[in-house]
Amino acid sequence: MKKAFYILTIFLLISLLNGCARGESSGATAREITDAVRETAAFEKPLEEDMSERETAEKYGISPELIKEGFILYDGSEKNPDKIIIVIAKNDSGADKIERALSGERIRLVNALENDKSQYEKVNNIIVKAKGRYCALIFCGGAKAVEKIFDDLT
Repeated sequence: MKKAFYILTIFLLISLLNGCARGESSGATAREITDAVRETAAFEKPLEEDMSERETAEKYGISPELIKEGFILYDGSEKNPDKIIIVIAKNDSGADKIERALSGERIRLVNALENDKSQYEKVNNIIVKAKGRYCALIFCGGAKAVEKIFDDLT
């Protein structure tokens, strides 16, 4: 009887550890994170797009089938190319693909803005990160403060 109890206990511990390793988190929703970073980003004309919409996701090279929830927060003023993308993947392999796509977007931003002196500091501080199934691209003034919010909520 004790042997069966120990085996069951070990099985449960392995299952719990496996769930943690996969990044299954009780963190915030993408909506909550987007709302929390809105103030910090301080966009002049904040606009938002839903990453679960096919056209929006594919614009960034992401299959909408990979996305559980996600939003793009950006400045609608013509002079400011800043954007913050927050996406929660449906699964681990989806998170890897989304992170790669966001890295590609980072490269596109750097190439498009590398000669713009007014964007120099922001371009050099673009953040792409994944934390479990949460993925983010942060391109704005105060990127470190936005990253902290992302880290705190995921």
